[in-house]
Amino acid sequence: MTYKNFQQDIAREISLYDIRSYMKLKGWKESSLPNNKLILLKGPENDSGVPLKIFLPVSLDFDDSLKRIYDVFLFLSSFYSIEPDELFRAINGLNRDKLLIAINQKDNFPASIPLKIAGKEIFGISNLFIYSACSEKSNLPHYARALPVGDNIVEKIRFGHTFRGSFGFSIESPVYGNLEFEQKDMFQAPIERRVIERIIRGVCFMSDAILNKNHDIIIKNYRTGFNSRMCEAIVEMGERLESPFKLSVQWATSLMPSQDIQNFSSVSVGENEISYLKYAAEKLKEISPEQAIICGIVVNLHSDNPTRDDGKRVITIRYKHGEYGNINVKIELGVNQYLLAIEAHKYGKNIEAIGLLERKGSTWSLEAVSDVKIKEDDECC
Repeated sequence: MTYKNFQQDIAREISLYDIRSYMKLKGWKESSLPNNKLILLKGPENDSGVPLKIFLPVSLDFDDSLKRIYDVFLFLSSFYSIEPDELFRAINGLNRDKLLIAINQKDNFPASIPLKIAGKEIFGISNLFIYSACSEKSNLPHYARALPVGDNIVEKIRFGHTFRGSFGFSIESPVYGNLEFEQKDMFQAPIERRVIERIIRGVCFMSDAILNKNHDIIIKNYRTGFNSRMCEAIVEMGERLESPFKLSVQWATSLMPSQDIQNFSSVSVGENEISYLKYAAEKLKEISPEQAIICGIVVNLHSDNPTRDDGKRVITIRYKHGEYGNINVKIELGVNQYLLAIEAHKYGKNIEAIGLLERKGSTWSLEAVSDVKIKEDDECC
């Protein structure tokens, strides 16, 4: 790698956030400056007992921002006696999950695939991420169409590169936490990480299903693994190829994956796996989402404009959950339903709602609400 090319790679592949994350990992302490243009990082003490100081721009909006990043990179390489290539890999892998898909070519095939098939592979990979994000939002067995959260996710992930030998794809997903907190203080991983964890968990369920010759292992675990569209995405990828492909992951080193998938290495997807996923996809389409009936007092009402159809109206009900005790459940309502909630709140009556009860982190919500009514009796069942 030439000096010029290496400098370009640093500027393109390593962000300010990556540099700051790495230095924080090494014990450097950050503080802001009055001009709001620079960040001061204080490191180990020098021979005179004075902490080393490094200044980084707060953004890339300044003419010399990329040069500053590169200069700091070279300083870190020298200070920690790490070869630039090695340091580049360490920083680059700090905040990026990488999903690797390697296609096992037959001996008489070149280390490449036709462009037409490559396009369809990428389409399948994209759907895998889109519908994994959908399940992180609403946890259904099947989706007639993608939710907006799916499009948001594919805007963030990046096509890394192809690799030769076993030809394949590298898909990179950023994992950005909060620099002010350690991982132990994070209640929930970012959605970008949860999307890939769901993919990995799904292929683990797939492997268990094949090992135990039981399709139901895939089907019954849709809440944490594959929905029907994720199954179909992998089927789409596998059916276009004449050889199996291997799926593996490289986790961002700044954030440990969930405990149940920490030991995952890789899995091969061939004819048997495709057959199991085809069956599971069809069965998942037949599952009716489980609806919950919740009842409780309205403890909060919020509306941008309660009378406009396009206004957002959200209420919070305090509901006694059989497993988790008293929980606050947020529900987005239409105009007429919201007026019912106002009446219930005014007279201190319970309100009953039917929908899909979901938990994301510490927040509970009722989605796909099908009915809302005031309970005329004083108590919930």
